[in-house]
Amino acid sequence: MKILIMGAGAVGHVYGAAMAKAGASVAWYVRERHVPELEAGWTVRRVRRLRGEDVHVVSAPELLTTPAQVAQQRWDQVWLCVPSNAVHEPDVEAMLLATGDATIVSLTPGPDDRERLVEIVGADRLVEGLIPILAWVEHEPLATVWYVPPLSSFLFAGPATEPVVRLMRAGGLAGKAVADLRAVAPWGVAFTSSLVAELQTAGWSFRAFDRNHQRRYRQAFDELCGIIAAQHGRSVPLPVRLLGRIVTRTGLRVADVIMPLDLQWFLQQHFTKVGAQTTRTLRVYVDSAVTLGLPAPRAVVALLEKREALEPA
Repeated sequence: MKILIMGAGAVGHVYGAAMAKAGASVAWYVRERHVPELEAGWTVRRVRRLRGEDVHVVSAPELLTTPAQVAQQRWDQVWLCVPSNAVHEPDVEAMLLATGDATIVSLTPGPDDRERLVEIVGADRLVEGLIPILAWVEHEPLATVWYVPPLSSFLFAGPATEPVVRLMRAGGLAGKAVADLRAVAPWGVAFTSSLVAELQTAGWSFRAFDRNHQRRYRQAFDELCGIIAAQHGRSVPLPVRLLGRIVTRTGLRVADVIMPLDLQWFLQQHFTKVGAQTTRTLRVYVDSAVTLGLPAPRAVVALLEKREALEPA
């Protein structure tokens, strides 16, 4: 099986290593500026709480940088391991149009990403997935470290899901097919985007995430859930409503101690890197509220304004 991973970041490293472990031939599509660091290869290291580490070495990777290079080969699957905002950029469209009849596996969480990808490649070729891992890149030497929280699954949905799930399982990841991710994913996007946006206004500090920050985060989360419920014509599920209430300063600090990584550091590093994704997600939901004729999501708008004020720093 021939696999193309789009993205030079930690997520693409992890998924690509799993596919190589399953016996697939894996190549990476990256921006040219990343080639010098990547061409020597890297190590992918999974950290576990109780069972030590699982290490995989990627040596002499095949690196592509142009749609023309992509078009010269036949691909079985092409995986989009990039921030959500990337799928709306012209250069990504050009790459996708060069992939022939390959299955496109999207790991991007944006609320309008599926619509955009269907426009480019069609619904029959599209498989959607969720990222359940925490992963980050270390340099000198280049290495990716990743962790899977307990009870997490690699969920996928779409017409060509079964080959994707089989590949994940063969590579040691808990792949699982579901009927429709759109019934699950938007709530997680609302939770994550509202939390990390408010956490940024607290200086990415769990200690500074006081009751005022918690209140503003919950207001934004509730507004996002209301928009999503209106979009899908359903009420907000009880577990989702409870999810918005369990995040406290104490809870975040406890999670930081329990996990085998510095969670506060990870959230700052990762969501600063993909800050454009968070901003775009919030803006799309604000626009959706207008389209649906809903009241203005004031807490979300205020959160966007605060984040934009922080951008120069």
